[in-house]
Amino acid sequence: MHPLLILATALLGCKTDQDSVPVGDSVPEIIEVDCTASCEDTSTAEGKAVCYSCQCKSAMDGWLPSQDEFQCAEGEEIVIYSSDSDGSLSAVDDDVATCANPTLLYGTCSPGGRLGQITHGTVTAKFICRRNHYVAGAASDESLPFDDVGIILYNARNGASCWFDDNDGTGIAGRNMPALDLTGDDADNRAAFLGYYYFTEGKSCTSCHDNDPFNYTPYLWSVNWTPGSYTFGSFQRVTTSGALESNGTSALTSPEAAACTSCHRISSGATCSNWAPDSFGAAKGAGYEQRVVNAAADPESDLWWLGTWMPYLYDGDTQVKDHAAWESQYGRARDAVQACCAQPGVDSTGADGTACTWEQTPEG
Repeated sequence: MHPLLILATALLGCKTDQDSVPVGDSVPEIIEVDCTASCEDTSTAEGKAVCYSCQCKSAMDGWLPSQDEFQCAEGEEIVIYSSDSDGSLSAVDDDVATCANPTLLYGTCSPGGRLGQITHGTVTAKFICRRNHYVAGAASDESLPFDDVGIILYNARNGASCWFDDNDGTGIAGRNMPALDLTGDDADNRAAFLGYYYFTEGKSCTSCHDNDPFNYTPYLWSVNWTPGSYTFGSFQRVTTSGALESNGTSALTSPEAAACTSCHRISSGATCSNWAPDSFGAAKGAGYEQRVVNAAADPESDLWWLGTWMPYLYDGDTQVKDHAAWESQYGRARDAVQACCAQPGVDSTGADGTACTWEQTPEG
């Protein structure tokens, strides 16, 4: 499937999001986990890691992915693309400084990264293994360490999310990721985990992951993105205390923005400041090739759609590349988002006259 079509069907096909939580006999048994012993001493790095692992396991209804399934090599390859003069995309396997779909986090274009996705009942888990430096043949070399590895788990039943982030460049390769479950007595696994990951409860992460736990960007064009009810569900962070904490953001509820917000939230964090402007071409981040930047800046360009990745306009399975048609369907929502994001989270009147209204991201 063409990567742009994947984006439209997986990310913008919001009709599927609300149907993704299993019901009836398909829901795994909820296993209660007692973290009293695991959280007895959180004064050390090991103690905090063990406690957080246990609280995460508890919040995910007694489940954490096995070590075998949570390996970078089990993820789907993230393909880097370059645009041609007619706007078509070609896979990149060279060392390039810019591309059509850089990582929005780092602005890099190195091929060979991977994304893994697992669904277990009401729990969605995703892990990303990025390459920020070019190495020839990286996509097929399981022994080559990744530059950055991150893991997020989310339970739609209770809105809980867990966050794991490595120290970058510490050695996680294709099949040596330690198990996330640290509640057992495997000292070697604990040591490996502590050697790779720093402690976080995700507070800094949710300033960027503000709509919901999982950010979709052009960097992930090639993967078969798994949608979920997390798009509109409650959203909180697991803590070592066992309490769930809010990510502190608000979501735009103005009717004028409905062409966007009927599929996903527009939240007051990085979505307002970075992701939304990048998506509709108002401001492109680092790493984009010049053709994409030019296309975003010129609505009259025959390639304008290269710089506008959210949302694409489709007639059936055919992408509509008529800017007037896109403007007719999404222009008002874009203007409303821009006007209201000038004061994110604040009920106000935008510069274009939009009545900007916001609601706290749901909890529990």
